[in-house]
Amino acid sequence: TIFISLFLILLISGFIGLKFVVQFLDNATSSSNLSPDDKSFFTSMGGLDYRRIALIKPYQATSIDKNTWSIELFTNSVRYQTSINNIEDIAVINQKYIVTHSPNTLYAGNRVKELWFVITPETKIEKGFVDQDELQKYLKSENIPTPEFVKVNDLYSKLVKQGYLEWFPEKYKESK
Repeated sequence: TIFISLFLILLISGFIGLKFVVQFLDNATSSSNLSPDDKSFFTSMGGLDYRRIALIKPYQATSIDKNTWSIELFTNSVRYQTSINNIEDIAVINQKYIVTHSPNTLYAGNRVKELWFVITPETKIEKGFVDQDELQKYLKSENIPTPEFVKVNDLYSKLVKQGYLEWFPEKYKESK
């Protein structure tokens, strides 16, 4: 009860804004617990003041300021890294891999000029790279096709316009 009281005091005093509360509640009800056939993972595009793009379950890109996108990570594969932040570009490959690019962000607690992440949800692999050559070597070693990056804001605009993105399951696209 002390935690709840402190939380309410901070909320009321303005130290914790509505954006944080909405993002917190969205993460608390994460779609990672949804059954594979549950369409709700793909239907939500956001809330009051945040945007959301469904990637591959349970991964989603979220933005609370319409320009800065992030993806929550689910493994502890990188020390001090619980999310990928400042994402500018995303590629979803063969409905199996998520590849991101972030300029000027943090990686393992250090500021880096560029960061690429490769996520393989099926095997729970989340791997970061600060060197593009190392990224390319990894993609080649894992037989992952070269990513065709798209600006995240462009993806969101496309999602709003057509109601789905290319990697969404066919049965979901058919219902649109």
